[in-house]
Amino acid sequence: MLKAGLMEGELFKGTPEGTPQGGIVSPLLANVYLHEIDKWMDEKYTGLNYNEKNRRRKRKEGNAFYVRYADDFVIAWNGTKENAQKLKAELSAFLSEHLGLNLSEEKTHITHITEGFDFLGFTMKRHIDKQRGYNELRFYPSEKSVMKLKDKIKSMTKRGTTLASVRDKITALNLLLRGWSNYYRHSAASATFDYVGSYAFKRMELWLRKKTRLRVRAVCKKYYRRDRWLTWAADGETLYHTAMTAIEYKRFAHLPNPYLDPSKEVLLPYHLDPHPGKRNWDGTNTRYGENWTEKRDEIRRRDEERCALCGSQDRVEVHHIRKHKQGNEHHRERMIALCASCHRKARNPQNEVSRKLARLYLRTGKPDEAKVSRPVWEEA
Repeated sequence: MLKAGLMEGELFKGTPEGTPQGGIVSPLLANVYLHEIDKWMDEKYTGLNYNEKNRRRKRKEGNAFYVRYADDFVIAWNGTKENAQKLKAELSAFLSEHLGLNLSEEKTHITHITEGFDFLGFTMKRHIDKQRGYNELRFYPSEKSVMKLKDKIKSMTKRGTTLASVRDKITALNLLLRGWSNYYRHSAASATFDYVGSYAFKRMELWLRKKTRLRVRAVCKKYYRRDRWLTWAADGETLYHTAMTAIEYKRFAHLPNPYLDPSKEVLLPYHLDPHPGKRNWDGTNTRYGENWTEKRDEIRRRDEERCALCGSQDRVEVHHIRKHKQGNEHHRERMIALCASCHRKARNPQNEVSRKLARLYLRTGKPDEAKVSRPVWEEA
């Protein structure tokens, strides 16, 4: 497939070098091709049941936990180092014989969790506190990621960039700092955020001094702003301090790979709309009741067969603004027509689409004067 070539109009161009680095199709092709590794790991190690894993543990053979993201993967092993080396040799032989691939010796390491390792920009390391008698696994931004960000900030605030306006420079830095900190906000990154925010603040100070050719006191008088964090401001735009990013720890829930079990149907990530055209549907709407089809079509006609948020007419579905409980009646004021894309996003309470729905006036009754953001629902 990689060597099939490319057609543009009537011109044909060969593709002997494969896809470009960072191309949009690269992770898709990687997932298609490297799916064989997932199947091999599932058959040999991760797909074993509890009793089999327990027997391996008693025999001190070790068990594996496997995570892959495109062409990067990590295997956690709770056995001996000798068995880990044996696993690496088995995997290397499988890749070479069945997929024609070789493990990179420079990037493939066997390391203890107390020494830590880097994966997808994170450093994962077990910290042991002997005084308090506990140990914990920590995730935080890797040193390589922090240095790469510092280089980016430094290049944006070097001497040759002083022709830009102060406001535009602050806006550009904010886009970089907010995006970077949001990526790491689910890890133990508080100290790193303090460090990066202070570095960006100092670099902005040096840039302002180069641009205005003023002394520190004069620059502070013109652009300095005293807030919870030291920052700079110009024309209403304030430099974002990464320490303002709230740390949120998410609970981990291991979900098995649905594509490894052929007996199970892989459901699409959006709401399944029961319809006679769908396969294996026997005409029963167990969850939504026997009158669901009529209610659904009524809402679609009311919203003119288009998404009420983006206006798209592609695969229009019906969304319950309030979660529907089985056996309850459908209230047309609490339902809205959405396209498949907006419908997926609406199920995430942290997504902007979900918040937009909360603000949308599609309800009966008037908002409560004391709590404007919580409209009063009119019960049927």
